[in-house]
Amino acid sequence: AVPALVLQWHALASERTDMLMWSWVFATGLYLATLTVLLRYVFQRGVMTADRLWGAAAAYLMLGVLWAYLYSLIEYFYPLSFGVGGVATNADFPQLLYFSFTVLTSTGFGDLAPLSGLARSACIQEQIVGALFVSILIARLAGVYPPQRRDERAH
Repeated sequence: AVPALVLQWHALASERTDMLMWSWVFATGLYLATLTVLLRYVFQRGVMTADRLWGAAAAYLMLGVLWAYLYSLIEYFYPLSFGVGGVATNADFPQLLYFSFTVLTSTGFGDLAPLSGLARSACIQEQIVGALFVSILIARLAGVYPPQRRDERAH
């Protein structure tokens, strides 16, 4: 986290986009490492506790932020990869964060859409990860409560 913060601070103070790009790289690594540890905890065998449910919610939100950083890197290396109304535009991080959560939650692109092949591929991957995350979490929750036999429900 420290390199990401220091590089972002320097980038904003000096208006150097290369330093901002490196801060996104370090932030992406931080989110990947944190998500790995968090998801291992959430999906480990055992009773599904409240802290694991909160961990799953945090992981879902972190997925959206992680993809926003990835979209920012795509926009940095392949400018004009996103557009409004089919017209290419230079998307900034807040726009890409909004876009990421519309993709992750499958609510639709709205006013911002991917234009380049790489941006579209990343969108597909985020949509799949978002749908699988929710499906696997529901399956995990359903597995916590095994089905009861008919004669056990009567008591």
